[in-house]
Amino acid sequence: MNPFTIAKDIKNIEKVLKPALEKYIQSAGFAKSDEVNEILRKVDELEKRIKNLEEKL
Repeated sequence: MNPFTIAKDIKNIEKVLKPALEKYIQSAGFAKSDEVNEILRKVDELEKRIKNLEEKL
């Protein structure tokens, strides 16, 4: 192995593996942190709405 081409080889490997890994993660049911944060934000909003409705009753 040529030490000067290792970085180039790693970049090429990353280009090949990254799409496959992302596809696997999506099909396996894993969620990205952005998606989880969005869901948690929506849950917080719904909890606030429920609390407001309960206070009105």
